[in-house]
Amino acid sequence: MPSKTPSPPPPAKKTSPTRTKPGALGGPPPPPPPPPAPAPAPAPKPVTKITPPVVAATGPAGFLRVDLLVYNGHPFKDHMALAVRHPTKKNIVNIIHASGSVKTGFTFEVKRYWDITMSGSPPTEQIPLMWVDPKYFDDKMWNGNAKKRDSAARLCEFEKSCYKEPAPPKSLNAVDDTVEPVGNPPKKVTQKNCQTWLVGAADKLLEDGIFIAAVVAYLKKKKQ
Repeated sequence: MPSKTPSPPPPAKKTSPTRTKPGALGGPPPPPPPPPAPAPAPAPKPVTKITPPVVAATGPAGFLRVDLLVYNGHPFKDHMALAVRHPTKKNIVNIIHASGSVKTGFTFEVKRYWDITMSGSPPTEQIPLMWVDPKYFDDKMWNGNAKKRDSAARLCEFEKSCYKEPAPPKSLNAVDDTVEPVGNPPKKVTQKNCQTWLVGAADKLLEDGIFIAAVVAYLKKKKQ
């Protein structure tokens, strides 16, 4: 018998290539997302330049120059005082200020015939404010040739005008002070200091015709 011819094998089925997700079965991982854009930097605050009054190097005959003295108070606010310059000795002044602290309160004080170059802590700034008419001063205010702290006598119209502004009482409570009863809303305390007094005294000097408005406006801007 003749042998049977074997039939050809069936055609192979076509298969589509297997698609794998990135990172699956050893595939490459997806790239990381881009970092967020940096926040825009805040715009710098404009620096306000405080321009002091323009004061001539030499004043009219007999006039006395009044300066602003600033003492470094870091880490607290600076101490500020008025200074009446001696007519012939440039380093000698009468310092008029509120002496004390917000914790203990302040006292009106005049340091007479004070050499600002010899004190333990000289001022960091001495800013001329204006020339003042001699009718508001008196030779007695220099009190000889000795330093003196004077919290009572007002020996000229300039000092009397400054004294009209009350020295601030204490405005910072100590830990052992009496506290408010529980349940009472807290009271906002406005602290008053030597700078507060100086601005108030400048207002009194303006009212009495001794200071000009430009000087008072400058001192209010200078106050911290």
